[in-house]
Amino acid sequence: MTGGAFLGNLALRDELLADLSGETQRVGGWLTPGTSGPDAAVGAAMGFHPAFTALASELAQGLRSDDDRAFAKALLGAIAPGEDTADLVRRWFLQSWDAAPVAIRDGLVGQEPLAAAAAVAELVAASRESPVAGKVWRSARAALGRIVDVVPQTSDYLQVPLAFAFDLDLVPGAVADAISAWSAAIRGASNRVTGWTDDIAAEAGGLNQSFYERAAEKVQGITDREEAVRQVTTLVQQYFSESPRAQELTAFHKECWEASEKRRNAWLASARQTLIALSECDSGRVG
Repeated sequence: MTGGAFLGNLALRDELLADLSGETQRVGGWLTPGTSGPDAAVGAAMGFHPAFTALASELAQGLRSDDDRAFAKALLGAIAPGEDTADLVRRWFLQSWDAAPVAIRDGLVGQEPLAAAAAVAELVAASRESPVAGKVWRSARAALGRIVDVVPQTSDYLQVPLAFAFDLDLVPGAVADAISAWSAAIRGASNRVTGWTDDIAAEAGGLNQSFYERAAEKVQGITDREEAVRQVTTLVQQYFSESPRAQELTAFHKECWEASEKRRNAWLASARQTLIALSECDSGRVG
């Protein structure tokens, strides 16, 4: 991309860092996804490749917390003006393939899925030097799609290289799909450890739905909508308090969710630090 990160302009980087401190209002539409995703046009105006915009936006989680903003500031501060952010994304994936604490390859069981996923990593590495033909990417995706009869964890983790098996210049949004798949794989692995299954989730959902249906029948004669809503809420709370099983499932879900969040947050911290560290290495080379 012409000019590279910040269009090679250190003053632009300083302006974006000031924005994250609340002093200006320029970066919000870039790092905060809307209904159609992060604003790639704004990112491009700053010299960022759209795949990098997608990656930074996903890892920044919409800047919802102080930690999210701290990450965004650290990332922008680490990137050198003029840095090739498309190459940064590719190297981040390659680093994450086998060096991260929650590495992609660690989630794959069996030689066939590991080899097929490793082939995608090799194509990503090759694409750093020159474009990879579309038919080659399609062949890699087809090889992943042919893999069947694997354990659930492997099936989940295969979605990560499958999402990344595209030319990022043509399909930069593949990065967001890969992050989503990776996050889901981590949550799935955690649920299998804690015992939160689809059947248990269905039971909990069914109980909750039954409470609302019973409550709705009770308030059919109430014409005031706000009063009907209040009555339904009160009744649902009553039914819940009278159901030991509903309380048990709610407590179990909370326990499983907290375990899942702990595992996902560890991955997120690692993914963020990897991207920052790679940017700092480039800063030494570019600057």
